[in-house]
Amino acid sequence: QGAKVVIADIADGKSLAREIDALYVHTDVSKPESARNCVAATVQQFGTIDVLVNNAALFAALPTARYDEIDFDLWDQVMAVNVRGAFAMIKFVAPVMEAKSKGKIINMMNLNR
Repeated sequence: QGAKVVIADIADGKSLAREIDALYVHTDVSKPESARNCVAATVQQFGTIDVLVNNAALFAALPTARYDEIDFDLWDQVMAVNVRGAFAMIKFVAPVMEAKSKGKIINMMNLNR
């Protein structure tokens, strides 16, 4: 469709990026500096950002267990990616969109385990 795509992932997305002619930026959304670097690399490559799709999530890491059986460190890791990561990407992408008074942000949550 002509869209310029950025694969921002902690997993290696180089081969997929080559396959679909996209830019791959190694990104750990739980780390704000990594999210900021992803946005900067995107703007440097393409000049702007029109759409952000927040799709990073950790659910498989959570065991099927009662809430009182989930370790705090694991819970913090899940929240760092699923909530804080989405916030970090929005925080750094929104000014790019606001500067041109245009953009879309899509926050996804996949509940399939």
